[in-house]
Parts: sequence; C-alpha cells; structure tokens
Amino acid sequence: MTRAERQTEAARDTLFEALLRQYPKGWIVALDANGLFVAMPPDVPIMSQQVIERHTSMLSLVEPADRIVVINAWEQAKTVGIAGVVVRIDGETGRTCDMHFVDMTHRYGVFIGLLLNFVAGFVAPPEHPNLLPRVFMARKDRMAVPLEVDPTASLVLGWTGAELFGRRSLDFIHPDDQERAISNWMELLAHPGEQRRVRFRHQHQDGRWVWLEVTNHNRLADPDHNDVLAEMIDISDEMAAQEALHASERLLRRLTEALPVGVLQIDTARRIVFTNSRLTTMLGNASATSVDQRLESVVDADRRVLLKAISAALTGSTDTEVEVAFHAQNRRIRRATVSVNSLTTEDGAVTGVLLCLADVTRDVQLRQQLEDRATYDSLTKCRNRASILDSLEDLITTRDGSGIAVMFIDLDGFKEINDRLGHAAGDQLLSRIGRRLLAAARSRDMVGRVGGDEFLLVCDGVTTAATAISIARRAAGRIRASVNLAGERVTPRASIGVAWSPARCCDADQLVSEADAAMYESKRAGAGAPVLRVLA
Repeated sequence: MTRAERQTEAARDTLFEALLRQYPKGWIVALDANGLFVAMPPDVPIMSQQVIERHTSMLSLVEPADRIVVINAWEQAKTVGIAGVVVRIDGETGRTCDMHFVDMTHRYGVFIGLLLNFVAGFVAPPEHPNLLPRVFMARKDRMAVPLEVDPTASLVLGWTGAELFGRRSLDFIHPDDQERAISNWMELLAHPGEQRRVRFRHQHQDGRWVWLEVTNHNRLADPDHNDVLAEMIDISDEMAAQEALHASERLLRRLTEALPVGVLQIDTARRIVFTNSRLTTMLGNASATSVDQRLESVVDADRRVLLKAISAALTGSTDTEVEVAFHAQNRRIRRATVSVNSLTTEDGAVTGVLLCLADVTRDVQLRQQLEDRATYDSLTKCRNRASILDSLEDLITTRDGSGIAVMFIDLDGFKEINDRLGHAAGDQLLSRIGRRLLAAARSRDMVGRVGGDEFLLVCDGVTTAATAISIARRAAGRIRASVNLAGERVTPRASIGVAWSPARCCDADQLVSEADAAMYESKRAGAGAPVLRVLA
C-alpha cells in the first residue's frame, strides 16, 4: 500500500484560507497535538465563524458511533496535514456535517478544526458558558454509604445529595464493575491511612452510565474525620476515546487479517511486534521472535538483500521494495515482493519497520512467459529473429575485440521433406535441429531462428578463422545425424556460411549479410561444407 504524502505548508495555508472564505458561518476551534481544545490564538484570521466552547475535544461533539471516524481523521491530519470527514452531531438525530482538521502549527502553533454546513445548539447557552464540572468530592462511612456529597455531583451524575444519602455506593455501580469495586474497597479498609484508586461505571440519574475514576482516602482511623474521603473524576470522554481506539485497533487487526498480503511489524531491536496469519502461511516458523528467525525461509541471497533493506529502514534513510524467493511450507520456491517501510513518531524518530509481503509467484511466471515469447521461438526453443539480431548488435557494441563469428545455417531440401511427410514432420525436424544447434554451441554462444528453416549461430571470443570454421563443422556434423520422421529415416543436411571478424571492424548487418552470402556459396557447392568469409 502507498502512504499518502504530507501536504506542504503552502497547501495547508491555501486550504485553510479557502475554508474560511467558503464557510463564513461555520464553527471553528483550536486544538493541541493531543486533539484537545485550547484557546484560539489571536492572530488566527477568523471571519464570522463562531468558536466552539464548553467541549474539550471533537469526540464530545459527535455521536458515539462516529468517534472512531473522528479518531481516524485526526490521525490522518497529524500524518498528512489535512483531513475531512462527514459526522453526525451528538443529540441531533439524523443530521450530519462536515468536520475538517488542518495542521496550522507552522503558522499559529495549533491545529484548526472546523464544522461546516451545520447549525445547531451544541455551543453552551449563555447561562452555562463554561465547561461542565468533571470533579467532585464525597465523604463515606465504612460501608461506603455517603455522609456528605459535593453539590457539583449533581452536575456530573444528576443525583442530588439527598438522593444519594443512606444508599450504598454499590447500588449505583455497574454490575460488571462491582466485583472490582468491592475488592478495591476491602483492600482500602485493610490499610488505614492509605489510598486506593479504582475505575468503574456509575449510574446517572437519567439511567446512562458515567465512567468515574475514584481515589479513596482511608481516614477511618483518624479521630478528626472517621471517614473515607472519595475524589471522583468523570473520565467518560477518556474511556470513550479508549474504546474508540480499541475499536480502531480491532478493526485494523481484522482488516490486516483480511489482507491478501503477509504483514510483519518489528521494533528497533528487530523483535517481532505483530504478524498476521497470512505471513505465517507464507513463511512458516510461527514461533519466531525476531525478524532474522522469521525470514529463515527466504533464500540466502535474497535474505541478505532484504535484511539490508530493513537495516536501512531502521535508520530512517529510505523505504524500499524488493523481490525475494522463499521456500513455501510445501518446500516449493515461490516469489514475493516485500515493501519495507519505516515507522516513525511525529518528530521523525524511528520506532520500527513494517514489512508487507505479497506473493507474486503467478505474476513472475506470467512475466517470464511473456519474456520467453518475446525472446524465444516456441517451436525450436532458440531465440527468435528480433532477439538474436538485437543480441548480436549488443555483442558488437560491448565485446572486447577478441573476434566474433556469425554462422548462417539453411536446411537443404526442407521444403521437399515438408511436402512429402507433412507439416507435423517438418515441425518435428525443425525442433530437432534447434536442439542440436543448441547442443553444438558453446556456453557463451547464441542460437536463433531467423526464418522458416534458417538459423543463426553467433559466437563471441572466436580468436581465429580456424576456430570459427571448426565450430561450423561441429554444427554441421550434429545436423547430419539421421532422424525418424513419420516412419521414415531422414538424414538432414544444411548449408552453412560463416562470417568472422577478428576485431571491431564491422556492424551486425554486415556480418549477417556476409554470412548469408557465404551460405549461398555453400549451397551452390552442394557438398554440405561450411564456407568462411573473413572481414578484416
């Protein structure tokens, strides 16, 4: 997958100015690097937009189901510089608006959030211009029954002090949290003078649940107090954000498991942080704890290249993509492309590397097949005309001047064999001749089929004319071995013309032309002996 590029400062400036001009009636807010609302810098050029008040983050504005959308957009804004999503405002059933984030820290030191195409009463009314309280105090007896409750509790929980007096705190705690709250309380009672902290859900007067973080101070042994002092903080926003984050992580894990690629995350010590099941299916070794162990199934040469790419990514120098061969669990060789990408913090510090492996075995096979079709003659397995002529041209350009020989080979009487025994027999003969020429050629030589029954043998490093004619005679001898075609024993023959150049003194066309002319001399002689032409 390709990562989105970070927008330039100029691009962010342009977008922010355009949003202000286009939506003069929108809502605007300044945010710090944690996504919390902060005071609007005085130099932000607000037009007629209204500043969002009373809330602490965008999460408190939207419906709970859309909080994960906001979190994802916020992460994108921190990475790319801009983000925009459509969300539903909490309490405004069925109504949506556009939410945008723009990183303006380079100019104003803050991120800017905007809500567009929306008019609603989510800004605090005049009688409540400030944030709702989040902290209140309570005094409790040994049985956790309230003795005194801070009046602000009613603003957090909806209950008045009178409604809480005489009732155990346990009666208001969510059933799933009661065991944890009881254990914490019993431990507190066993340690006079100490304090214990616990988190649980407390029922609101309207029936919903409010997350509280409660710090209980055991003052039961203190004659001046003889109580437990509880400091209670509303952490509903934090818990909602955590749940949204967990939901995002679960979604990401599900998506990662559904991907058709293997995913491997490592830290800076090259320890494995995360893998998906697809990677284990590809590489095996599920018990591996380090990247070196996990990549043991990659063939040695490719593993060295891949580990080098990982080392480069750990320095933050570059992200790369390499192609490797690996032993699948059935021990067959398969191929994969591996994208190697650095993982970094906001300030650019590398925290690890992410590798994504895509099995491209089929693609490689198809690519090889296409290359073979473009390079080789399907009948004889020799190079095709274009390939042999291009290779000859490259050889002349790059050779070291030690001599080159080109042999033009034409089968004698092939048309008669083809007419008498049929095209299938003719194809069989051509296939056999191709294999024989490949066998007669030296390891550095090239064989190509340039016409119906015409072949070209290109030999580099031929230092003498005698060597050139010797190679041609060996090829002629191989060709003359008899073959059974359509039930008839046939002894093929060929006319061979050889053009040899001892140095870089001619081009490919000239060599082929001279070899072709020499071949016709051989055919006219009718003896089946190669004819040599020397180009000085």
